Amino acid sequence: MDDDGRFADHCRYESDGRIHEWTSDTFTKYELPHDQGPTNQETTRPSILPPLRESMVHEVNVYRLLANYTDIPVPDPKSISSGFDAAGRAYIRIERMEKTVRASAAFKRCWMPLQHRSSPSDADGPCDRCALTIHRSVDEFVQCTVLPELRWLRSRTTGLDGFVVPPQWDEFVFVLHDLGLEHLLLNRLILRVAALVNVEEAGYFPEEMQWWTFGRAELEALCGDEDLARRHIGLLSLSPTLTDGGQER
Repeated sequence: MDDDGRFADHCRYESDGRIHEWTSDTFTKYELPHDQGPTNQETTRPSILPPLRESMVHEVNVYRLLANYTDIPVPDPKSISSGFDAAGRAYIRIERMEKTVRASAAFKRCWMPLQHRSSPSDADGPCDRCALTIHRSVDEFVQCTVLPELRWLRSRTTGLDGFVVPPQWDEFVFVLHDLGLEHLLLNRLILRVAALVNVEEAGYFPEEMQWWTFGRAELEALCGDEDLARRHIGLLSLSPTLTDGGQER
């Protein structure tokens, strides 16, 4: 627990040239220094990565779009800052809502020891009853709120405002490419989803590209599905790029 009694939901990890840092108050994502990023195994030179700085600007735009055109809870755009730090690295920082925990970290303890444990102070360690509540809550949120709301967002151009991660094709449903437990914040008191975060890979794409899996193992299985990959490659190779578009509610 933190000094003020809050659950210490802290972590830091690197992924695709980015550093992700969670504290009890903020979620910050910033680019690695160029000489510390991944390298090409054959040439040992720094790998060419997607445009990180542009993707962070894009993520801010995604939050604004979801806040303005859907009922999906996301961080208030006013709580988001972005730019360059003192070392010249691009970053995006989001102020976390009070009393929230990452869904992926919520399984580490019991959130209702008064009801689930023999002692109100016995909160350490996983709790099967809390885990079941979290599972049902998150799945209901995705199935009944996120996916239906995204289907309302339609466009005749791919990506968002001309920026696409990954490259363009012509279908037009708004898709969250990295929808998982680690990108959902739960209200710790009632174990309901409070907000969706880390949306830099969102945009208008074929509806088939929208994945939702509860566990990381399921997601990795989808990523390794060669037949699915061939279908997506077919969508990419057969679809011409359209040039005019917009969204409707």
